Amino acid sequence: MKRQFWMGFGSVFAFLGTVGIFLPLLPTTPLYLLAVWAYFNASPRHALRLLRHPRYGPALRAWMRHKAIPRKAKYLATFILVLSWITL
Repeated sequence: MKRQFWMGFGSVFAFLGTVGIFLPLLPTTPLYLLAVWAYFNASPRHALRLLRHPRYGPALRAWMRHKAIPRKAKYLATFILVLSWITL
């Protein structure tokens, strides 16, 4: 029962992280970090799948190792946020 709870929790956050790719104000990386954490509690196989993702895996691994988001990702997120404000 506990495993299903963590799988559901991880799946919800993975889904929200995926939605965050398309919605500029929904943070993708923190939601994926929560999904990885929940998946590690339920099934490390799912967590490793996210950590090996070619696009999001490096940012997730950097956070797990250094507790930091890469500077390039911060600049890109800031640029996209400002761009979305300008286009409103």
